[in-house]
Amino acid sequence: KNPLIKEEAIAEAGRALANMGRNELALEQYRKGLEINARNPFFRREEAFHLNRLGKVDEAIVKIEAIMADSPNDSEAITYLGRIYKEMWQDSWKWVKDPVKRLRTAFDSYHWLIRAIDIYMRGYRVDLNRFYPGVNALTLSTILVDLATRFDDAKSPDPDIEFVRNNLEDLRGSLVFALDTFIDEERADYWTLVSMAELRVLTAKKVNEVVRAYRKA
Repeated sequence: KNPLIKEEAIAEAGRALANMGRNELALEQYRKGLEINARNPFFRREEAFHLNRLGKVDEAIVKIEAIMADSPNDSEAITYLGRIYKEMWQDSWKWVKDPVKRLRTAFDSYHWLIRAIDIYMRGYRVDLNRFYPGVNALTLSTILVDLATRFDDAKSPDPDIEFVRNNLEDLRGSLVFALDTFIDEERADYWTLVSMAELRVLTAKKVNEVVRAYRKA
């Protein structure tokens, strides 16, 4: 009957169901949790996450934007929203089988890509010690710039793409500095080291630098 213990039990049940891939049942649990405590940030984030997993994308976006309106610095909620827009962009082109057409289709949907980058950047600025949104922003920015090099009008480039292009080096430098500092001070856990490995994919001159970074993680 204790509401705190009940919230804890519902959270554990939700996690277990999510790990089994039962998104609809996990969603049911988290909504039970919200009936007990409508302000619980974990339940609110997970409700949005599982709505997205069940294909209810618009509803998920509304839920996350409500969280962000109440807690503008909730970096986990911001990162969830970035992930949704990234997946919307991926869904727009991954069905195309021809490699050349797939690249072109990916570029034609770059408005979703820019939206995802903007949101991941917001999440990274909230907490520079949470590397996941920063690495995602850099990865997607690198992809966008590469696609634009192939398909954008060189004589009249999209100013939003140019902004991303001009921000690329600063973002890369910030992530390298932050990750190196964490690792040098021996504060690195697995997620820090694997973030560095993902960064090496984008920055390394040789493949073995990437391999070493993943091996270390």
